[in-house]
Amino acid sequence: MNYDIKDKTILVTGANRGIGKAIVESFIEHGATKVYAAVRQINSVSSLVEQYGDQVVPIQVDLGDPQSIVAAAQNAPDVQIVVMQEFFKPELP
Repeated sequence: MNYDIKDKTILVTGANRGIGKAIVESFIEHGATKVYAAVRQINSVSSLVEQYGDQVVPIQVDLGDPQSIVAAAQNAPDVQIVVMQEFFKPELP
């Protein structure tokens, strides 16, 4: 399957390091208009913002906090693609 991400707006969780950061970089390099870098700590993606400017938009989200997820969705209404690179594993009793 081939999917063109050119001119798309994307949200990537866990965007501050490793695979998540590489996904953000790849999307920008392949023509995404904007990538929301969804992370717990906004300052953890400062290097991506420095490198790509306003194409990378940090957005605070904690996947363990439902209110944080709702707030992120409200702050990024133009998202067309979501990449859940990071997951949340709830603690079970």
